Amino acid sequence: MRTFLFSAALLCCAFSCGGNKETTKKPQETFSLPSDFFLAYERTVCYGRCPAYRVEVNAKGEVAYEGKRFVKRIGKYQGMLNAQQKKWLYETLEKVQWENFRGEYDDKGISDLPSTYLTYQANGKHYKFHLRVGIPQPLRQLSDSLHQFFMNLELKPVEQ
Repeated sequence: MRTFLFSAALLCCAFSCGGNKETTKKPQETFSLPSDFFLAYERTVCYGRCPAYRVEVNAKGEVAYEGKRFVKRIGKYQGMLNAQQKKWLYETLEKVQWENFRGEYDDKGISDLPSTYLTYQANGKHYKFHLRVGIPQPLRQLSDSLHQFFMNLELKPVEQ
């Protein structure tokens, strides 16, 4: 009986330790942005506590950020998008039917609203927008999504 218990324990230990189990590494996901990809996204100040910052992303996925007011990162920061972030950003921007929108949504008679400037370039096309008043819902949703995306990126301060 003692031999049986010892053998059973030995077998359990051998199988639970994973003895000769092959380890497979998950291939690292890759995603490349178009060679002419460029995004600039800027939110300006208002008379209140509006977040003010500027972000640029190039075709390599390099991020240059400058926080100005009412954001958690004030000053210059930089980072690199991973494949998943590049893919999300590119697909989000490509879903927009840019041609359906005019380049400016503003009312010069209103002074206490922040502006959002958005410049997007990819695949030989270039779009530039100034968003402030009367922004169509798809552009407002895009702006909100980009804001959340950029506020949650891991960035490092630029050494000066």
